[in-house]
Amino acid sequence: MDSKRYPVFQDETLFLLVIVYGEATLFVYKERGLVRFFYQTHDVDINQLVYKTFLMERRRIGYNNQFIHSIRSQPIIHDISPDNH
Repeated sequence: MDSKRYPVFQDETLFLLVIVYGEATLFVYKERGLVRFFYQTHDVDINQLVYKTFLMERRRIGYNNQFIHSIRSQPIIHDISPDNH
């Protein structure tokens, strides 16, 4: 864990596993303890969903929950909530 709130991305070619296929598709990438989620819609190319912990002052842990904003900003998946299952 580092003190950077935002991740540093690298361009890589990865093999993603499809978890949910439809108007919005959810992918996962797993390798040796590393798990990353990605999504794609008809209007948006594949994007990584960001969740990152980081160190703050006084040894506190901060959370970058950018994935929530990414999901809610997509009209196709805007109405997803635990109650919709």
